[in-house]
Amino acid sequence: IGGKSFKRTYYVKQSAFTENDDVRALYESKEFKENFALTNIKMLEINNISVDGSITKQHELYSGAEAQELLEAMNKDFEARTFEQESDLSNYTYVDLDITYVVNKEFGESYYNFDNRGIYVALHYSDTNTIAWLEAHGFENITDVPKEYVRSVAVLFEDSYIYASADKEMINFLLENGLRNTQGIPYNAFFAVDLYPSADAAQNLVELEKQNNEGTIEYEEYDKRSMPIKDSMFTEIYVPASKVPQEYYDRFTKNRYFTDLFSDEDVIR
Repeated sequence: IGGKSFKRTYYVKQSAFTENDDVRALYESKEFKENFALTNIKMLEINNISVDGSITKQHELYSGAEAQELLEAMNKDFEARTFEQESDLSNYTYVDLDITYVVNKEFGESYYNFDNRGIYVALHYSDTNTIAWLEAHGFENITDVPKEYVRSVAVLFEDSYIYASADKEMINFLLENGLRNTQGIPYNAFFAVDLYPSADAAQNLVELEKQNNEGTIEYEEYDKRSMPIKDSMFTEIYVPASKVPQEYYDRFTKNRYFTDLFSDEDVIR
């Protein structure tokens, strides 16, 4: 309008999306699967596929024939994936895949002159072909969260760290109930949980966040001291507030004023 653009956001019940027969039929249709197939991407060649495990920090880079094989396995899983598997937030693993490919070589054969593009793909627990290929090529801990890697947690709510713990029972609960994707969860209806290699790291970050929020530490000092801790974290998971037992909820929200922020109606943005 007048050379300018604007953005409008609507909120609807999650069920309007996940329980919609028309959306399900569209996602599972032959036309949709063919149009959005990974093998339908107009690429000259694959540079590589980067695979990252966010808890174990395992990283693998596949190129050449291996990258092509992996792409075909990923495509088979996309073709077979049902709408329920795609919309089930608990179906997302802790492994991400990033495809880098070439679409243009008109400026010469130098890698840096190629027109390179990338696609991020989240691995689902139901992606049996991709998981089998990765496990056969040295990638570990895809379907099981390795709890021994996590020795403490820091709980984030509304951009403020409010709790840190080394309680093994709590850590196991959060790992078992955490999601990698917040699609369908209202912003103020889940706890973001950072996983750390030590209780001291989690507690130190909580204290630094508190000082920063209260203005009792210079931002430069906060940034210098907090960045090494943030770099040591394994991953961030999201736990819907509705799944958190009252005992943990009370511990998370202790010493903070909370109103009735949570409702039973999940929404999507």
